[in-house]
Amino acid sequence: MALDISLLVAASAVSLVIILIRRLASNSASTRLAHFPRGPPTLPLLGNLHQMPLSRDYLTYADWAGSSATSSDGILGLKLGSTVRVVVLNRWRQVRDLLDARGAIYSSRPRVPATEFVLPPPGDVHTAFMEYGPKWRRTRRAITEFTKDDALERLLPIQDAESTQLIWDLLQDSSSSSSTADNGRYQDHAFRSFAGVILASVFGQRAKDSDPAGKARRFFDVQEDWAAILAGGAFPPLNVFPWLRHVPSVLTPWKGWRERAADIRRRQQGLYEELHAETVERMRAGKSQDCFFARLIAEQDQLAQAGKGKEVFTQLELTYIGGFMLEGGSDTTAMAFLTLALAMAAFPDIQKEAQAELDAVFGTENMPHSVSGRELPFLKACFLETLRWRPGLTTAIPHATTADDTYKGYFIPKGTAVMMNTWAINHDPDEFDEPDEFRPSRFLTNRFGAKGDKTNANERGEEEEEKGVGAGEDHKGRREAYAFGAGRRVCPGQKMAETSVMLSTAKLLWAFDVRSPAPRVDTGVRTAFSDSILMGPNKFPVVFEVRSESKREVIRREWEKADAFMGRFE
Repeated sequence: MALDISLLVAASAVSLVIILIRRLASNSASTRLAHFPRGPPTLPLLGNLHQMPLSRDYLTYADWAGSSATSSDGILGLKLGSTVRVVVLNRWRQVRDLLDARGAIYSSRPRVPATEFVLPPPGDVHTAFMEYGPKWRRTRRAITEFTKDDALERLLPIQDAESTQLIWDLLQDSSSSSSTADNGRYQDHAFRSFAGVILASVFGQRAKDSDPAGKARRFFDVQEDWAAILAGGAFPPLNVFPWLRHVPSVLTPWKGWRERAADIRRRQQGLYEELHAETVERMRAGKSQDCFFARLIAEQDQLAQAGKGKEVFTQLELTYIGGFMLEGGSDTTAMAFLTLALAMAAFPDIQKEAQAELDAVFGTENMPHSVSGRELPFLKACFLETLRWRPGLTTAIPHATTADDTYKGYFIPKGTAVMMNTWAINHDPDEFDEPDEFRPSRFLTNRFGAKGDKTNANERGEEEEEKGVGAGEDHKGRREAYAFGAGRRVCPGQKMAETSVMLSTAKLLWAFDVRSPAPRVDTGVRTAFSDSILMGPNKFPVVFEVRSESKREVIRREWEKADAFMGRFE
């Protein structure tokens, strides 16, 4: 038996060597494509694959972009294997000129190997990874119905109630014998709260607690694994070397990758199908709340009855539209809130300034129930600085070109994966004074927190907030926050996310002093934050100390109202 296994391993190794030799022999194309943006030197067969970082790729890209030897004016051109080409954009003007201005050919998606094994066939059911075309546009239109102004008005009471429960949960923990300084439950409360907003508004269901068997906890557990498998180095590069799918995983650095992908698919698809089925069941029983998914299902039924079958989503497509909305509206917002809480604990003077603003607007006996950047400019500045300082998505999901293009003399061929390095854009020393510092005040004098001419952050209309309309030539076309992506695939839920995070933060700072028992709060990107496609703070020791006994009573009363309101979703 041992001999058989040895022969099998030897035969597999020989086969792998033969394949490599054949690939090398048939591939002399290790040289760079003419006029393709500059990058690190390549090797035959591998291209730049051997140099690709296995963790925190955004930092490596930023370093390469800072050198004229490895970039073309901040644009990186990378070659993976013999056919896969990647362009990394590290400056906001590059994003404006390509993803925003040339969206007609910069809005598709490259092939992502992990999705082929995690998503059900035919593999194009997930909006985030769908190719640009009629199907994506139809799906996008359906999703944007949820983010229109009237929909956001219906959403606000749920955001208000869920953020109140978050404060109540933190108060209960701080009052118990189990110290919140080291139990990490505050993260569970935050994840539950932000998932709860989407579960109630999209599916008409309440996530009342952080029960491990509950939908909110199940969702975040599978999301953590999904994000990990999408991270660099966690999955074999099947788009570069397709033959790796035929090599036993035990002979590769990615042992067990098939099993992990299958497990994620089972849990993810199972949860999304469960939410879909329960919504249909409540609709049939006449118990469905006025939730987005129920309205979408009803609209699909009407289209089918009207004979417009081509416009009707399949059951699987509907299931993953709901799942995509849960993904897009929960994890990144929760991480932004937790990062803001970390910053408040790390920088108490900034926390006090935000609390003073809240007390001046709401008083000490009135919990905030709505927030506005005009009324709370410093809180809005803290929110924007959080997105700049530690963006949840350090590199956006890559776009793909659908036609050849040239930009400033550089050739970008059709099929190139084009990646926006949000981290590099947000930490560009040519754009920001001391970019590694958490300094919200930079957004009080300049809408974009940037150097140069001063723009009044309060004198902007809502249409101007997304991009730099009327901001002068220096900032023309600039986005206020690149954490939401860019181009035609920019996150449609920006306003919803801003309201959720700012409202929860307003209540947090109105109610509590956020402090750490440690002598120093670690905020280092390498040491205090997760190494994943989604970057959020690791658990850190923190205490939420209620600011007065009268506030404790206000929180109790507001919680009773919120609990009664959310009861309709149980």
